[in-house]
Amino acid sequence: MAWIRSIRFAHGPSRCRLGTADWLRPAWRAICLAAAVAICAPAAATVVLPEFPSDQDYADCPGGRAWSDAAAARAQRAQVRREARAEPRDPELRTALLQWSGGASATELMSQASMADYNQSLRKAFGHPDTDEVRAERAQAQAKAMQMREFLRRDPLPGLAEVGEDGLEVLWYGITAVRDDAAFQREAGERFLRAELASPGAPAYYLHGVAERIDRALIDDGQPQRYGTAHEYRDGKRVVRTPSDDEAAMEARRARLGLMPAALETCLRQRLDNPYGWLPDL
Repeated sequence: MAWIRSIRFAHGPSRCRLGTADWLRPAWRAICLAAAVAICAPAAATVVLPEFPSDQDYADCPGGRAWSDAAAARAQRAQVRREARAEPRDPELRTALLQWSGGASATELMSQASMADYNQSLRKAFGHPDTDEVRAERAQAQAKAMQMREFLRRDPLPGLAEVGEDGLEVLWYGITAVRDDAAFQREAGERFLRAELASPGAPAYYLHGVAERIDRALIDDGQPQRYGTAHEYRDGKRVVRTPSDDEAAMEARRARLGLMPAALETCLRQRLDNPYGWLPDL
């Protein structure tokens, strides 16, 4: 019996790798092509770029004009930090992190993880039994996940000064990739944010992304959020911020990290009708 082993949609043409008899291959190629079109075409047709806040949106939100006007100063401070940065204090750990990632960026690692999930879903959908190759890949992925947990268990967690920009990117990816242990993700996320306070300079979207995962883990556990990143539709589809533990303390945490004030983020999300998606300059 012929089995679809995997369908891979990467940066090049889609490829189907099939273990089947020669007389079946043309038919399976047609099936693979049809699957590629069915899956990729609707997604390509429905991709919508996020709507960015306008100058008027900032002007009409509390503190928005001041935040927008200070964008150049924030960028300048970040540039000064980058230029003044010395060599990482822990080059061995940085090397270990880069070896873990194989030199791939966080975006590439996310793409690889998504592709692995997709191939796994196809194997299940077609009832394909695991092969030795698949089992070896899964064991390798589990070993890498355990190694990343060891990195993330460090307390204090190394920051920018210890592992540099590329090492920090790997740690950030490691936190965002945790799927099966919300408590661990939350604890590692808090260590990541404490490392930022001790050694500032991480991109704002790293910090906001980690804060989002901390807040989501707390909310899923029935607790109030700490960083004010979670929003939802309520009362006739109005965008509102999910309750936090303490509004003043929450704003103070964001300010220490250099994040946009929560009241401003909520106002912009309301104006854009965007409770969940990415916003620039958070």
